[in-house]
Amino acid sequence: MKLLFPTLGFISLAVGAVGIFLPVLPTTPFVLLAAYLFRKTPFVYDKMMQVDFFRKHVENFDKRAGLDRKVQIQSHTSVWLFLIISIILVDILWLKILLFAIGVAVSSYLRYLSKPKYESENTE
Repeated sequence: MKLLFPTLGFISLAVGAVGIFLPVLPTTPFVLLAAYLFRKTPFVYDKMMQVDFFRKHVENFDKRAGLDRKVQIQSHTSVWLFLIISIILVDILWLKILLFAIGVAVSSYLRYLSKPKYESENTE
């Protein structure tokens, strides 16, 4: 049982890393899951948090400081660029619709993350 959480954490982190290059796989949820699983093993969690890329994801989610404009533009551009290419290359209609729906869901989530915590709490 002692190895279960770190093992699942490394799997989640690997899937999140693949998500950097494949927009269909979201990076942030897998990084956050890895951080949660690694918190059960402080040494591994500390090592993960030493990596700037992963630390920024976790800290931004914890603090909900919002995403800066540059990150928003890069995120939306890469998601939609790869999704549009995928939609063009796929010949199955339901898969095209699914890819588009995933794009809408990811864009909505990015917009939600873009708002600082205090701003999103005031709008609810």
